[in-house]
Amino acid sequence: MIDEIFIDIAVNPTHFTFENGDLDYDLIDFMVNKSKNNGVLPVFIGTDAKTSEQVKVLADYYDCYCYVGIHPNSVLLNVDDHLSELTSLEYLIENDNNNRIIGIGECGLDTYRNKENYEKQLIIFEKQLELFKKYDLPFFFHLRDCDEMSCDSDFINLLKKYKINKGVVHSFTGKLDTMFNIIQLGLYIGINGISMKLGIDIVKELPLERMLIETDSPFCLIRKSWVAANYLDQVIKARNNCPSYIYQICEVISKIKGIKYEVVRRTVYQNTKNLF
Repeated sequence: MIDEIFIDIAVNPTHFTFENGDLDYDLIDFMVNKSKNNGVLPVFIGTDAKTSEQVKVLADYYDCYCYVGIHPNSVLLNVDDHLSELTSLEYLIENDNNNRIIGIGECGLDTYRNKENYEKQLIIFEKQLELFKKYDLPFFFHLRDCDEMSCDSDFINLLKKYKINKGVVHSFTGKLDTMFNIIQLGLYIGINGISMKLGIDIVKELPLERMLIETDSPFCLIRKSWVAANYLDQVIKARNNCPSYIYQICEVISKIKGIKYEVVRRTVYQNTKNLF
C-alpha cells in the first residue's frame, strides 16, 4: 500500500450490490483494497438508518471513515418513521468509539428527482441541521433542483438559520450564484465527473481553496461524451466508477484552471483535512 495522496469524499459502498439488493462484499473488498493500494482513502456515504449502520460497520472494518444521514430521496415514509431513523443515527454517533463518523449526511434537498415529498424533505433536513449544535460535525450535503421548482433559496436560508459553517455540497451541478452563496457561508463544493458533464464554468469559477474532489463511486465516471473528457489523456472504459479513478478529477481540474496537477492535489487534500 502506498502513502495516502487522495481522499475521496464520496463513495457509495451500499450501491455495490447483487440484483437482490444484498451487499456484494467481494466487490466492496476489491474496491477498497484497489483504492488504498493507489493511495486513495475512501469516505463512505450513508443515506438512511440502514445504510448508515452498514457504512459504519464497513468504516470500522476497513479503517476508513463515513457519514451518517438521511438522503432527501430516502424521505419516502411518514415523518414519524424518519424521526425514529434520526434517533438511530444519533445512537451511531454517540457510540462511535473508533471515531469513524466524520460528518452528517448525505442530507439536503432535491426537487429534481422527487418534488412530491418536498415538504417532508424540509422537515427531515431541518432535524438533521439541528444536530450541528449538539455534535459539531461537518455536513455532507446533497442539493439538486429543477427549473420549475428550485430549492436553492430554501437550502441557503436554512443553513443561515442554523448557522452552518462546516460542510461540503457534494457532486455540485447547480447555478453559479448558488455556488457563491454556499462558499460565502464558509462551506466547500465537491467536484466530480458530473460537475463537468455539460460544461466547465463551475470549476473555472470555483476558488481552489473552496474545492474538494470525489468520485461518487460507483456513479459519475467521466464518459467520452462529457465535456470533462476533452481534458483527459485517456477516458476510462469501465462499468462502475471507483475511488482509484479520482486522479482523473484532479487532472481535469488542473487543465481547466491552468494549475499544476500536484498543486491541485495538495490543495484539495489539505482542504479535506481542514474540514474533517
